[in-house]
Amino acid sequence: MRKSKPDVLVHVMERLVGEKRGRIPRKPDCAVSPVITNFEKWAGKPRKLYFRDASKVPRIGECLQNNMYAAILASPMRLDRVTRLHCPKELLTQVKLVQETDSDVEKPFRLDIAASARRIGPASYISNRNALLVKNQASPLKWVPTSSLNKTIRHIDFRDIGQPKAAPIAQIVRFELLKQVYEGLSQQLQHDANCGGNGGNNSPTSCDIRIISDPLIPAKLQIQADQSTVMNLAGIDDKTLQDMFLERPEGFIVNYASNKNLCNALYNLLIHTD
Repeated sequence: MRKSKPDVLVHVMERLVGEKRGRIPRKPDCAVSPVITNFEKWAGKPRKLYFRDASKVPRIGECLQNNMYAAILASPMRLDRVTRLHCPKELLTQVKLVQETDSDVEKPFRLDIAASARRIGPASYISNRNALLVKNQASPLKWVPTSSLNKTIRHIDFRDIGQPKAAPIAQIVRFELLKQVYEGLSQQLQHDANCGGNGGNNSPTSCDIRIISDPLIPAKLQIQADQSTVMNLAGIDDKTLQDMFLERPEGFIVNYASNKNLCNALYNLLIHTD
């Protein structure tokens, strides 16, 4: 008996779907670099990065999943409102538009600079570099989050937005970064005092970052032969910070996996003073 045309089409579609499903690559079981697993976040591609053959997936070295540079590359990309370039979010400072709680102030809104990112409310992002911030701090209204000015959501007049009054933008960014570094290193000092010595670890691994302050070493950032990172803060002109290294001349050894906020703040502080 001859099959009807609709039945033939149904079976054709089933075969096509079956063939298509057969071409879906199997997710690899091996450890994969966050640069690969988060490919769509930083590359601007809507699809994840897969390999048809799991054996072809590049295996990652020891501790690459806890590697600071891989984590920075794997972070979502954001538009830098100063340079108009897309950069990893971890290397930018977040700008929030917040409403004043005091009803007596002249302007009901103000820009809030936060070195540590916050999730609530519209945000834009600006470069951490001191030279760029000083050059552009006379016109900070161009950093206002564009979603705040969308008339279909709300209408905020530029004249209703005040600038941070505590200090110039560049000084606020520096203060916020130094504050994070103070807190992180103070906690590390306390932790090491409880554990005895430098956290019980005097030999950094590829996951670790050694933080020193040595004016005889010109480089701010070095990758050692053992793949560990050395951050030299000798160029940071701050008495409180340098006093910490007088207390600990050999420096600090911190693990990125357990001290991400501190490591990112240190890296951004070096960028800020570059």
